Amino acid sequence: MKYGSDHSKTTDVFTAKFGDKRCCHSRKCFWSVRKDGFYFSNNNQSWVKW
Repeated sequence: MKYGSDHSKTTDVFTAKFGDKRCCHSRKCFWSVRKDGFYFSNNNQSWVKW
């Protein structure tokens, strides 16, 4: 990911172990990348910063 011309970051945002625990009910994971970090939701309505 890149923000502006001076900020960039690479990271693994999904692993099977992570997804199995948090996405098992809906079988869908949603991610939002914002200025202050990564946010996760399993219903696309309630977001948690990870």
